[in-house]
Amino acid sequence: MSCPDCTRDLEHCHGTLVLVAEAVRECTEPDCRDTGRDRHDLVVVIAPAG
Repeated sequence: MSCPDCTRDLEHCHGTLVLVAEAVRECTEPDCRDTGRDRHDLVVVIAPAG
């Protein structure tokens, strides 16, 4: 199975973008340097407790 974005040569990341309270952005892919939401198909938002 091939990635449609890879096939079209689009800039993207296969990792999961994790947003902690919308302040901290981390990607699960160690080589990912661009943590823009538009580059990631899967985004997880962790809201602050309380």
